[in-house]
Amino acid sequence: MVQEHGVSQRQACKTVSLPRSNVQYKRKPKQDEPVIDQLKELVDKHPAIGFWQSYYRIRRKGFNWNHKKVYRVYTELKLDIRRRYKKRRPQE
Repeated sequence: MVQEHGVSQRQACKTVSLPRSNVQYKRKPKQDEPVIDQLKELVDKHPAIGFWQSYYRIRRKGFNWNHKKVYRVYTELKLDIRRRYKKRRPQE
């Protein structure tokens, strides 16, 4: 519409009731490499720890990633909690 009719971007967005921020938005690529490296290092060292222990250890190292970002990467890497099985009494 801007090129065809020669109107400004502001006028074109107003005509179609579209916020200009949607048109001008440039998506930032996710930079997960440092998080991936830290999680892999922790899981290699301590294979029995789960997400929350991993997250707290990362925080203690001085990284300030929030738990939602760390959890997203944790699940993308398919690092599930390695649960210990309950010891059950043998059936009598």
